[in-house]
Amino acid sequence: DYKVTGVQTCALPIWVKVKVAMGDNHGVWLKADGTVWAWGGNGHGQLGADGGNAYKAVLVPGLAGVRDIAAGDHFTAAVKNDGTLWTWGGNADGELGNGTTQDSPKPARVASLNGVSAVAAGGRHILALRSDGTVWEWGKVLVGPPSALPRRVEDFAGAVAIAASDKHSAALKSDGTVWIWGDHGAGDL
Repeated sequence: DYKVTGVQTCALPIWVKVKVAMGDNHGVWLKADGTVWAWGGNGHGQLGADGGNAYKAVLVPGLAGVRDIAAGDHFTAAVKNDGTLWTWGGNADGELGNGTTQDSPKPARVASLNGVSAVAAGGRHILALRSDGTVWEWGKVLVGPPSALPRRVEDFAGAVAIAASDKHSAALKSDGTVWIWGDHGAGDL
């Protein structure tokens, strides 16, 4: 058993070794074998299958060979070893990057992106880092109007890592500088 927020305990299987991501009301595990497991609310299909909520981790069908995951408010994303990006769940602001705003309970490839090395999810937007150091964003992006298709963050290259929150995005560049964009209401940037 592991302590969770100092109040609850949760028995985690021994295979939970790679990555855990948390959305608004769901969680996702990436196992060492490259499979993805999800639990929690499924009102928008963010668990990767039709059906109700899951009170224990269930396998996301149709995904294997995954190396990175991210979870937003009501959606999930995964990067496969081949550099393709897959998304599923809520899509009210175009978070799935498929050109629509329709929810999708099944993982589908973001066709317009290849060579993805990492993914990050904010509340209602996604960032993708490509192996060429470019950063792409879509959904309820933090600068400019929402976009249902990935678009490159302009005038930015050389990224080696990305992060996203509800109102901010960040990228670490190869020269060691950190770049942040989004809401500056409380001096956040």
